[in-house]
Amino acid sequence: MRRTALIIFLNKTCFNGLFRVNSKGLFNVPFGRYTNPTICDEENLLAVSHMLKNVEINCCDFSVCLEKANSKTFVYFDPPYRPVSKTSNFTSYIKHGFDDPDQKRLKDIYDQLNKLDV
Repeated sequence: MRRTALIIFLNKTCFNGLFRVNSKGLFNVPFGRYTNPTICDEENLLAVSHMLKNVEINCCDFSVCLEKANSKTFVYFDPPYRPVSKTSNFTSYIKHGFDDPDQKRLKDIYDQLNKLDV
């Protein structure tokens, strides 16, 4: 329960609600510039809790979803954008980064998941 509260606090007070780690696996998001952030929105937290009662959330390599997904499964991917210029080259939201082979692997997984919806 304490860890959940800390994640909610970080999400509401860090820059743009980001969660990322450095190469050592340590949290490294700067402070947000919020005057009065709503950290505990009780109504929203209770609604989300209700909606997630029978939901399974996994933290794993995205390819694992193929083992569990069916045509009724909701899968959400939020990978780092591929850099489009020399100044937008940050892709290290995770310890080992997310490079072009990862982008291609994600596309292949997405294509396989999309076929389940036929």
